[in-house]
Amino acid sequence: MKNYLILCCLLFLSSCFIISGSYPYAEYYKFDMPTDSLIARIKDLKKNNPQYNVITTFENGEEGIYPDHYNNNFYICYFYVKSIKTTMHCVINVSKEVKDVQTEIGFDGVTTSPNFASWKTINSKELSKEENLKLKKVFELVILDKLGVWKKDCCLN
Repeated sequence: MKNYLILCCLLFLSSCFIISGSYPYAEYYKFDMPTDSLIARIKDLKKNNPQYNVITTFENGEEGIYPDHYNNNFYICYFYVKSIKTTMHCVINVSKEVKDVQTEIGFDGVTTSPNFASWKTINSKELSKEENLKLKKVFELVILDKLGVWKKDCCLN
């Protein structure tokens, strides 16, 4: 019985550090609003502040706004932050059954490349601890604060 309890404790503790899911390293933030409301706020933010839109060159050679979009169970959105010349990749899980209580947005990655290359994942070894903290702080101040009241999903970061 003692060995069983020890094994259960070890499994529980180790499960806290196992990374799983589609965006395992993303930094998640909670909003007390339905998913559709947060997505609408993101669209409004970008409409009223076009500097946050990502400009790209399409296959036909024309320039335009790279669109946020739905991809399987996620709403994928991008923000360009001119002050640090960085594009930020974010995800909102839209597959959850309870969509009308809280919504999480995950800050997943960044690139400084104009052609969407060389992405670096937040909370991974691809970024130094200092870079990671700086990028999260910029995201919180420049993007999240304009979307409404939010809180971090986890106290580990």
